[in-house]
Amino acid sequence: MPTPDLEHALPGLVRRCQAGDQAAWSRIVDEFRTLVHGVARNSGLGEEDRAEVFQATFLALYRSLDRIENPAALGGWLAVTASRLAVRLASKQRATATTDIELLSEVLASEERRADEIVSLSLEGELVRQALEDLGGKCGELLRMLYAEDGSSYEEISARLRMAIGSIGPTRARCLDRLRAVLEKSGFFEDPTYQSGVAGALQGQGQ
Repeated sequence: MPTPDLEHALPGLVRRCQAGDQAAWSRIVDEFRTLVHGVARNSGLGEEDRAEVFQATFLALYRSLDRIENPAALGGWLAVTASRLAVRLASKQRATATTDIELLSEVLASEERRADEIVSLSLEGELVRQALEDLGGKCGELLRMLYAEDGSSYEEISARLRMAIGSIGPTRARCLDRLRAVLEKSGFFEDPTYQSGVAGALQGQGQ
């Protein structure tokens, strides 16, 4: 999700992109890189396939620049596009030939549901990532290490953050409370789109 500063800057960035400004295009890619990577990661694809989804998503955006009417919705557009590309790629890899139209319709419906789930999870994760940045300090770093995709051990956290191993659990609980407070201020828990909870949305935030 774009920060307030980025949301304010997006219309100008899009206009500059439409005029062929490479610096503006690079800024948009950089700003939404984490979101699109998160969508690809949440799809369950391997590293090479995630890279393919990332490239295809921004290629689709580049080809659609002249048709963008609402720059503020760009993050959602990218998330939806990336999720559909990811689900389509995953389905293609496990597909078998069939002439059963009813079965085909079920597959397509399943793909659409899966794409919607990925979008929800990825946008949720992006909001939590922004909240972690706002939280900052030792709490932000501790939660990133605990919930990173590779999952740092308590020993690694103790050494890096200079914390006693026995204090990591209680500190984690206090930090989660602080993170919830930040998210509450942003209206996170009022949006029915976000249903998996803070702990679920934190997964992969170390990336």
